[in-house]
Amino acid sequence: MDNCRGMPASLRGVVSPRQGDYRANAANNSSPHNRSHMKAHHLTATVVATIAVALASFAAGISVGEARSVDTRVYELRTYTTNPGRMPALHKRFVEHTMRLFEKHGMQNVMYWTPMDSALRDNTLIYVISHASRAAADASWSAFRADSDWVRASTASEIDGKILVRAPERVFMTATPWSPAAPRGR
Repeated sequence: MDNCRGMPASLRGVVSPRQGDYRANAANNSSPHNRSHMKAHHLTATVVATIAVALASFAAGISVGEARSVDTRVYELRTYTTNPGRMPALHKRFVEHTMRLFEKHGMQNVMYWTPMDSALRDNTLIYVISHASRAAADASWSAFRADSDWVRASTASEIDGKILVRAPERVFMTATPWSPAAPRGR
């Protein structure tokens, strides 16, 4: 085995350095020790190959065990501007009624924000909901507006005055292919 320089240590004694007769090598490797050594080598090679495939997949942008699916949902960005002093009533309506009714009518609550800027924080609510499609969004909003629970909640929340200065601003969006996954509800 003097010709084994350059050969990985794990292959020494398993593969003949002369690359000669396969039958001679098989006869020399038939002992239980050599068979277990070959099994260990095979297992090591399998593990190395699996790691190489995993690294190649990672480099290609695919996570092992889960291919990234394309997000086909339609996202709706909405901005509400309230009359002075009416933000607490809007928050209460969302917490006690609106979010639950959105879900009832097929809209998924994604995230809600209030601005940090002093000029906007007391009268602006910004949120994102998602829909299966634009047609589903239209159908969900129609059903939501007609829901008797919504009509009662809306009417009751405005007993002390109208909440919104104007109709909400709306923007419908789709995720880019390189966008990270959207956060799920809490």
